[in-house]
Amino acid sequence: FPSHDKTEARYVLYHLFQYFVENIDNFSFLDVGAFVGDVSLRYALFSKDLNKKIDFHCFDPTISGDLIPFNAQINGLEEYIKYHPVAVGEIDGFVTFLQRIAWSSII
Repeated sequence: FPSHDKTEARYVLYHLFQYFVENIDNFSFLDVGAFVGDVSLRYALFSKDLNKKIDFHCFDPTISGDLIPFNAQINGLEEYIKYHPVAVGEIDGFVTFLQRIAWSSII
């Protein structure tokens, strides 16, 4: 991971994840609104390099989310990344999504 100033907001998640990997034996990573799974892919590769088995759960009900299993497969991360084609939120039940290229929202 980048060795930049630890106070920069964009690196906080890197350092938090690294702390978990080094200090906690068993945890799962929840990627809510995962898009194509790029964040989970990055952290799963890091975990694999450290020989740590961490479960990554990617939640995304959009068309983009359908790419997550393929991205996991081509990166050899099927054992790490699990795809859930559902939304996560405060609404219990079905919702309708309006989808446009590079944009989505709940109606």
